[in-house]
Parts: sequence; structure tokens; C-alpha cells
Amino acid sequence: TLNVGNGALFVTAGMMLTGQTATVGIVGVNIRANVGGAGPAVDHAAPGALSLLNCEVSGGLQIRGSGAVVTVDACYLTGGSFAPNAGTVAVRQCLLNAMTASFHAVNGQYDLFSCRVQGCGPMGHGGTSTPHGGFRVDNCWIANGTGNGITYGGGARSRIQNTRIDACAGDAISADGCGNLSLGTVTGTGSAGYGARVKNGAQVHPTAVTVAGASGEVLLGATPYTWSQAPQVDAATFSRFGAS
Repeated sequence: TLNVGNGALFVTAGMMLTGQTATVGIVGVNIRANVGGAGPAVDHAAPGALSLLNCEVSGGLQIRGSGAVVTVDACYLTGGSFAPNAGTVAVRQCLLNAMTASFHAVNGQYDLFSCRVQGCGPMGHGGTSTPHGGFRVDNCWIANGTGNGITYGGGARSRIQNTRIDACAGDAISADGCGNLSLGTVTGTGSAGYGARVKNGAQVHPTAVTVAGASGEVLLGATPYTWSQAPQVDAATFSRFGAS
């Protein structure tokens, strides 16, 4: 565990974690991008777990350790990309600012709790593959996205609830695929595209969805489903977030 307490530690050449199987904890550290911009500020490429707490990561955070459990708590993530693509990732009470992509997962489960997302690329995952566990966005505020606010294109069951999405350059929510998507108490206004655009056979369970865009709000070809079909976060892993 790297814990600097009330001091100040700056890592200015980037940090790559490879090979470790034990849990790594990093607390209160400012981590900046690699010299010359070669790679993200933090590149977690190991099967071991990682915990970031009270850190500032400037220049990208990439999670690619197969099966890893990664938690990011009370951190400021800015610039570069946030690109988890394996394992289980929970981001809680964080500020994400000006990142080129918030999520573009193809494997694993990715959860965002009580976060502010400002000026970032689309969240969710935009591919056509079926990820292992999908994503959850709970109690978040997404604003001024550079594309869609949330893009959902694969087959895994996912959820967006108690979330506001404002002023994105594309659709606030764009779901195009065969997966199951639960929308509960999702609001917002001012996006350039649609508010909630769901098409091509996506199954959706919308409750209290009032997301407005320039093109209105549409739910096309959507088949309702019950939330009991959706995955639950393992309470033993994330004790703060029990099963719904």
C-alpha cells in the first residue's frame, strides 16, 4: 500500500502495474501521464486487485487485468481515457473530467456510483459484443458529453438509475442492440440528439424516464423485462451496495 498521509507524492512518468497477484492500494497520490504521452497515467495490466483512494490521475486510467477487482474512490480523473476492459470495476464518488471515453467495456462488469462526469466521451460500451457483466450507472450526473451521454450496444444486462444527463453532443442515451437495459428515474435536458433512443430489439424497462433532447425522446422496438433478470453486485465485494 502506498499511503502518503498528509504529505504530497507526485508520480510524473506514469505508473504500470504488471504481474502482481496481491492487492495494491494507492492513497493520496497525484499521478500524471507518461513522459511524452506514451500510454495512460495508470495502466493496470495484472490479475491482482487495485484500490485507488483520494488520488488525482491526470492523463488516463486503463484497467486490463483479467479478473481483477478495481475500486476507485473519491478520486479526480482527468484527461486521457478511462478504459476498463476486463474484471470488475467500481468507481464511487469521483469526478471524471474531459476523458475521451468513460467506459468501453467488452468484458467484466463496470459500475459508476455517485459520480460527476463532465465533458467526457460516451459511457457504457458501444461495441456489438456481449460483455461479461454489463454496467450500472447509479446516482450520477453526466453533462456536456462530447458524443452520446451513454452508449449501449451489446448484449449484457445493464442499469441506469437516479441519474441526470444534460447537454450532450449526441443522444443522452443511445441503446442499439439485443441487451436488457433498466432505466429508473433518469432525467435531463439539452442534448443535441434524442433523449432516450432505444432501437433494434433492445429490451428495456423504463420507469420515470424524462430525458429530453432536441429530437425528443423515443423508445423504439423495446420489449419490457423485469429487473429480477439483471445481475446484482456481489455484496461481499462491495459491502456498501447490497443487492437490489
